Amino acid sequence: MTNTEDRLADALQAKAHSVREESLRPLAVPRRAPRRLARVLAPAAAAAAVALIAVFAVILPSARPVPLGASGPIAYVVGFTTPRTGPGASQGWITPVDTGTGVAGKPIGIGPEPIAIAVAPGGRTIYVLHQVPGELIPVSTATGKAGRPIGGSWTDQGVMAMAPNGRTIYVLSRAPAGVIPVDIATNTAGKPIRVGSIPTGIAITPDGRTAYVVSAGSGTVTPVDLATHTAGTPIKAGKFPLNIVITPSGKTAYVGYTQVSVSGRPSKSNAVIPVNTTTNTAGRPIWAGKDVSGLVITPSGKTLYVVNTDSGTVTPVDTATNTAGKPIAIGSNPGLVAIAPDGRTAYALSGGILFLEGANPAGPGFVIPVDTATNTVGKAIRVTAPIGIAFTPDGKTAYVTSAPSRPGADGTVTPIDTAANTAGAPIAVKGQPQAIVIAPLGRNAATSS
Repeated sequence: MTNTEDRLADALQAKAHSVREESLRPLAVPRRAPRRLARVLAPAAAAAAVALIAVFAVILPSARPVPLGASGPIAYVVGFTTPRTGPGASQGWITPVDTGTGVAGKPIGIGPEPIAIAVAPGGRTIYVLHQVPGELIPVSTATGKAGRPIGGSWTDQGVMAMAPNGRTIYVLSRAPAGVIPVDIATNTAGKPIRVGSIPTGIAITPDGRTAYVVSAGSGTVTPVDLATHTAGTPIKAGKFPLNIVITPSGKTAYVGYTQVSVSGRPSKSNAVIPVNTTTNTAGRPIWAGKDVSGLVITPSGKTLYVVNTDSGTVTPVDTATNTAGKPIAIGSNPGLVAIAPDGRTAYALSGGILFLEGANPAGPGFVIPVDTATNTVGKAIRVTAPIGIAFTPDGKTAYVTSAPSRPGADGTVTPIDTAANTAGAPIAVKGQPQAIVIAPLGRNAATSS
């Protein structure tokens, strides 16, 4: 890794703090505050920390989470606590929450620097991605014990995606620059699949045949055949592409790019590029707002929403014509937009990114509902420093994670009734939340950022 590439990665990190997307497969998460900043959903950019240990075996004490027979799907919130005095690595935690009762289980200790989480089919195993060292740790939800770490020598980007069939997790790495396939049946990492420099985002087609990997350093998106684990010809995708989503039909990938100089100063050159997944060709750029901080698409695939953090807006894009509509005013620093399962409402989180950028303690924030049929904004729902969101499978409740209200305190997750758009009582979770996922037990896999 050259010094120039390191400086570029740092500049992209500075820009990527506002990049977050919400989708069920690609993931990316905020890093340790104030350095680790928000990104979601569908996959987004993050600079990597240096891996500390090549192989790091962890045997954690038993801590029994909410049982699999709980009254509702389980929400898993991954977070961290930092040493009260002096330097030292953060301690990671998973807090399980029964969404049927709103009761949090005993937190599970999971080692330092957790940044992303995935749940395998059936909900019996959680996979936690650690930034330092770069490794993936399987955790049994029945016993609360961690298995042997997978990897350990990756300079990971804090981004991973689970295949639709739940058999493989794909982890992005900056050194080596590529995609690391991890077989869930054997918990073993395969040979890195080489892509462009500084990979920052990944999305997988609904049929599970192809992954598209965005590389900010090379300005490309690379198709990867998931049957053979071979990379295809890179597709040019703007100056510094950061994030990507794929339509539910699988026919089009949308790549968000920005122009960031090595000094970290943003440019006005920001757009979204549509990529035809049949021909692997890029279309004309779509100018959709002042900056492209995140992308999310409705379940119908008809509308792409582009998060414009710098201007406090969200811009809708008609995917039939690839034209941008009028930006929707959201408020201060929207960092994430998530679409409810029925596709009728988009929820924008406002205010949480200010905490992640160094505001301490966390201040007020809001969850802003947007009617996707009319693109009109509803009444804001007050939630302290919202930084993440996930929905129950039936879509009746959204769970929003919030930063701690004061230094050294724990964070919370707040249930929101999506019919009335009202917030319930916050539920305490261990540490500062980094990611949340709700696992529909016995059904498909789920990942989150």
